Amino acid sequence: MPTEYYLDDAVTAVVCSVVQNEQYSEIQGLRDNDTAFLVAAVRKVNKDGETQPTSGPPVVVRKISPADAVFLPGFQFKIFVDMHRWEAANADQHIAMVHRELERIVVEIKESGIKYSIRRPDVQTCFENVARFGAWEKPLLVLRSNFDLAKKLAATTGKSYESFVGP
Repeated sequence: MPTEYYLDDAVTAVVCSVVQNEQYSEIQGLRDNDTAFLVAAVRKVNKDGETQPTSGPPVVVRKISPADAVFLPGFQFKIFVDMHRWEAANADQHIAMVHRELERIVVEIKESGIKYSIRRPDVQTCFENVARFGAWEKPLLVLRSNFDLAKKLAATTGKSYESFVGP
């Protein structure tokens, strides 16, 4: 199954609009430090020529490695967008997918310069993403259902909500 990587101006425009949107204060560090992204659309095709979803999340962010930096000066991150899932999503879901990945980037200002890292996905970030954009994909729908169940259990047992979902 071949996988094709290509530039897509519309996808790049969505990434830029999310980064530049000052409403998203949690990614202010990306704006403050003029963080640059190289965005690639990814299309995976089966032997019959049908588009297939890639494994993993629909949008993936990766740091530019020192070797990549030689050929891609000025960029700090690569973003890969699964076009199968992107094309099935609406405009609000596009923003949610991109935001979820950008929110994982940590920007640290050190004496030696800016240090970027990517933190693992966590429940708190996921919960914040669902609160802001709604449950827009199946795993998030399941998570929302589990949170709703935890609220009901807390109400019926007299235990705290946190005892069911954690701190």
